[in-house]
Amino acid sequence: EEIRKRVNFAREKQRERYGSSKVNGNMTPKDIKKYCKLDDETKKVLIDSIDMFGLSGRSYDKVLKVARTIADIEGSTNIELPHIMEALSYRKK
Repeated sequence: EEIRKRVNFAREKQRERYGSSKVNGNMTPKDIKKYCKLDDETKKVLIDSIDMFGLSGRSYDKVLKVARTIADIEGSTNIELPHIMEALSYRKK
């Protein structure tokens, strides 16, 4: 029941953000730039991780979309380092 509440909360945040049935997974590059802002430390960790794993620009965007969803589920306005780290842990190996 608790998980359902958190998922519904995240979906509601996405409806408020986009004003439609759009979800984080469908963000455009413009949306990503607007809604996935990172502080300097978090951005550095993400860039370093992308470089270390040899991931593409598309992978960078996918990690941000997943991190935005994780932040929404946790009720966080901002994407923080733990959200990025969790999103990176879900990438295909």
